[in-house]
Amino acid sequence: MTRPKDPNKAPPIKSDHWINSPALTKSDLKGKVQIVFFFSVNEPGSENVYPHMRYLWSKLKKHRVMIIGVHSPCSEKEKDPERVEREVKRHGLEFPIALDNDYYTWRAYGNQFFGQRHLIDQDGFVWHTRAGEGMEEEIEAWLVRLMEEAGIEVDMEPELGGVVFEGGWCREEEFLEYDSEKEGRMSLRYLGSSLFFAMSSPSLAKLEVLLDGKSVTSKHAGKDLVFQDSKSYVVVGQEKEYEIIKQKECDMHEAVIIVRTQGLKVSGFGVC
Repeated sequence: MTRPKDPNKAPPIKSDHWINSPALTKSDLKGKVQIVFFFSVNEPGSENVYPHMRYLWSKLKKHRVMIIGVHSPCSEKEKDPERVEREVKRHGLEFPIALDNDYYTWRAYGNQFFGQRHLIDQDGFVWHTRAGEGMEEEIEAWLVRLMEEAGIEVDMEPELGGVVFEGGWCREEEFLEYDSEKEGRMSLRYLGSSLFFAMSSPSLAKLEVLLDGKSVTSKHAGKDLVFQDSKSYVVVGQEKEYEIIKQKECDMHEAVIIVRTQGLKVSGFGVC
């Protein structure tokens, strides 16, 4: 990781419409490490980065680190604030988001790609910029470096292998247990044809399952998946391996399982 010799001061983010937060001011960001994430809802280069952004927010939101999404539309219909808010909610993006319909902030940052992230230190200087998926380790290495310089200590390791857990999860010796009345998530980006989760629940838990941001189709459904009102679910009771996804081809996918049941236990997962 090589620092630029003369880092640029991060431009202010100007917007008349914010999602998930009031407008952030210079004083709100003073002394905080920042990630500025440029995206457009439903644009593939953006969607591929969502899982990592959700994971980072779940880890960092209680610390002096701020993730700010800047929504720069890639089409006229994506200039509609209500549409953007619906899509932001559907994708589970909970960090502050500024609408950039006139591309003011895009141009101020010299941004070039959707899905691009700019890492900013506690003094407001841009130290690293990266676009595209598959850069998680590089992004996190820079984050850790900037956080260490700011005296921020955060364990960046996921909770179970490559699965990202969001919400009120508690770690026990042999499993993770969900202990919240609010909605939680498990998400995993994987390469394979079949996906299993080892789970159990004291009362039947109906968990919604998404594949690449949409309900699973019968073509990709594992034997334990059920359908209701055009949505896909797995119903968890006794402890066993639940087959979530099964398909003929081996492809890269993102699976998301939405949890709304306290007491659900997850002890592992498998991909084949």
